[in-house]
Amino acid sequence: MLRLQECVYLFEWATPIVCSDTTHTSGLTDRGEACVFPFTHMKKSYTECTKEGRTDGKKWCATTANYDTDKKWGFCHEGATSHIRCFLSL
Repeated sequence: MLRLQECVYLFEWATPIVCSDTTHTSGLTDRGEACVFPFTHMKKSYTECTKEGRTDGKKWCATTANYDTDKKWGFCHEGATSHIRCFLSL
């Protein structure tokens, strides 16, 4: 059985596996989706919410690692508590 605890998957019968810190989430969009950092937008890498490309000043983030390819995003939820969680593909 696996449990997600911050950035560590704990096997109940084995040594913990620490996730890579190359892709992580920090905060949520206003729709409750996880922001993914870093993400790519117009071939530039972002490690936090950005106003880039917007005229209304609202911060946004990608919900996948590559906005240029996937076009998936959301407005950053300003009241969200930032915490880093990462995902391990098994």
